[in-house]
Amino acid sequence: MSANPSWLQKAGLVSAYLSVMVLAVYANNAEVTELGRGQRHDDSLIAAVTDPATYALLALSAAVLVAAA
Repeated sequence: MSANPSWLQKAGLVSAYLSVMVLAVYANNAEVTELGRGQRHDDSLIAAVTDPATYALLALSAAVLVAAA
């Protein structure tokens, strides 16, 4: 049995569901879609390969793996 009261667990679930709902409403907003258009390639693989943040994350991940070994 969990040490948290049941109301706390229910509040956590409601919070998670609401955050997903807010994200979905934001992502489906026409104005947000227009902001992102033209800044990214239509193919997600090409967008990931050409994005410098991908290489930074790859380097950081490699450094963490080397440090953990």
